[in-house]
Amino acid sequence: MRASLLFLCLLGTAASTGEPAPAAAPQDADAYARTIKPFLVQHCVDCHGPDKAKGKIRLDTLGADFSVDASRKKWLLVREQVTSGNMPPKAKARPGRPEMDALVAWIDQNVVAVERVRQKTQGRAVLRRLNRVEYENTVRDLLSIQNDLQDLLPTDSSAHGFDNVGEALHSSSFLLERYLEAADTALNAAIVNIPKPWQINKRFNIKEQGGVKLKGDVYRSLDDGVAIFSSWISANICVTMWNFQARFPGQYRVKISGYGFQSEGKPVTFYVLTGTMKGVTEQRLVNYYDVPAVTPTVIEFSEHMEPGFTIRIVAEGLPVTPPTVTKVGAENYKGPGLALQWVEVEG
Repeated sequence: MRASLLFLCLLGTAASTGEPAPAAAPQDADAYARTIKPFLVQHCVDCHGPDKAKGKIRLDTLGADFSVDASRKKWLLVREQVTSGNMPPKAKARPGRPEMDALVAWIDQNVVAVERVRQKTQGRAVLRRLNRVEYENTVRDLLSIQNDLQDLLPTDSSAHGFDNVGEALHSSSFLLERYLEAADTALNAAIVNIPKPWQINKRFNIKEQGGVKLKGDVYRSLDDGVAIFSSWISANICVTMWNFQARFPGQYRVKISGYGFQSEGKPVTFYVLTGTMKGVTEQRLVNYYDVPAVTPTVIEFSEHMEPGFTIRIVAEGLPVTPPTVTKVGAENYKGPGLALQWVEVEG
């Protein structure tokens, strides 16, 4: 168990380092004066010198100190252009292979030398740990849990407006202690030490759901289900599966069968909510779905539910409000609606 805890902690607490820029690496001045500068003068300065600076790049003034970032980047650009064959241009006299190889080798040697000095003075590159949001998402994916873990961790520092920059994500004994607590919570959720929980695999008839009135209002009883012509959540005019409530936390597979009714060949949209439905804050959106006209279609999704959670289906985009349908009666209403047949829950 401790090994697992340590692993989960290490996901979030990789050490980070940050030091001043490295001291300059020794430069081979003789090689530059003897080989590199004559190469530039002969093949490059005409297009990248005082009289003409194509691409706003001048090589006659390019310093040989690779510890200077700007100089090093330009030398790497020179290397790229030479090795790719883009420079010197084909219209110009091209140097021999030994000359180009010598230039590339000199650049590589100096880049490596500067990198070695940097590693000696400030160590390897900064390691970035996961911030608390990334940690929560990673552990959820690894262990297939839905627990809120980020609230157990301290707020991450930010740099340059972001809270996932390595230089700002520090580590401490306090932080490690909180990561241990979060890891313990995650493992307790993933490792269930109780008898096999209650399970369900049942199909519910929409006509039998509480709140669905089969006469008047906005519902019309059909041979294979119920047609809904409008929705109004605040007045509980929707389909809430009160006959089902999750008893244990876990992943539930839900199937809903429905189709567009009187929709003139157009699909009808609905969305699904899950939660206890005790208030707006006690429900969350699962997704939006479309079902075609006339042809019954089954949509399927998996969703994590806590004890007391149920499913709510809300027709979306229907053109009228419930009072309009009620005025003429659902049996006589000619506009489009959503036909629902059944809901199946497994988990």
